[in-house]
Amino acid sequence: MDRFYLQMHITNKCGNCCKHCYQDTYKGDDMLISQATAVLQELSSICKEVDIESHVAITGGDPLLHKEFIEIVYTARQLCDKVIILGNPENITPKIAKRLCMIGIDGYQLSLDGTRKTHDDNRYDGSFQNTIKAIELLKLNLIKPIINMTIMDGNRHQVEEVEEIALKHGAKVFGKDECVPHGEDCEGKEGCSLGYSAMAILPDMTLMACRKSPSSILGKWKHGQGLEYHFVNNPKMIDYRERR
Repeated sequence: MDRFYLQMHITNKCGNCCKHCYQDTYKGDDMLISQATAVLQELSSICKEVDIESHVAITGGDPLLHKEFIEIVYTARQLCDKVIILGNPENITPKIAKRLCMIGIDGYQLSLDGTRKTHDDNRYDGSFQNTIKAIELLKLNLIKPIINMTIMDGNRHQVEEVEEIALKHGAKVFGKDECVPHGEDCEGKEGCSLGYSAMAILPDMTLMACRKSPSSILGKWKHGQGLEYHFVNNPKMIDYRERR
């Protein structure tokens, strides 16, 4: 293992409500900046201790809806080796893009889950075009646009076409993964890092081995029982590793 990846969900708020989303609620309190800072400090510390890179993906919901989004991203950049954003396109304004460029994030991941009609049917009318505009705005501000496609029965035949569209408009990376149906676990899926090199944390400080696996809840993050404690000692994490 040469890096550890933390998916940090700082808010549940989201304006898309995608049909395939694994999120149960769009309500609840946001993660406090003091909480986010403490988690990022721990991530940085434990990764330095074992000489691996600290990678964090700041997401939600839509992370841009967190009122202290920029402050959290700045803190992450000061502490972690790699920082990317996983978010929606609607709230990426020229001002936000410029600030993210100045902070120096390593990429901004957006979703394209099909050609225009397929993608919009999964979200809302106009989402496809908003995503294309966001790709171009990110590129203009020297931020690496990353496109991810969630593969489902209704879009499987569109993968090559969507990749071509994404790269044509300036995406630097195109990735894809299989949809995990709501309520099901992703354990055993190809490339799964469950229990090994990644964890997720929710706005209420709940730690999970994987956000897509409902059964992988580990407990609440707190001082003295944070990322390292649960990674090393939590019976679920131990069991996941033993089954690899």
